[in-house]
Amino acid sequence: MSDNSHPDDELLWGAANIGRRINRSARQATHLLQTGKIPGRKVGRLWTSTLRQIRDAVIPNDAEAR
Repeated sequence: MSDNSHPDDELLWGAANIGRRINRSARQATHLLQTGKIPGRKVGRLWTSTLRQIRDAVIPNDAEAR
């Protein structure tokens, strides 16, 4: 990780790992990813995303909430 990167920008690999980070099972995370409820993309057979992408999609920012 470089000096100006943030931990939320770390790439998460695999539905099981993504699920662990959002307190869901691998199966639940796979469903959320497949249905587009949380952002991610498949690279080969693995899903990948970042916590920042997931949080930005799930938690509205202040400007949108107004």
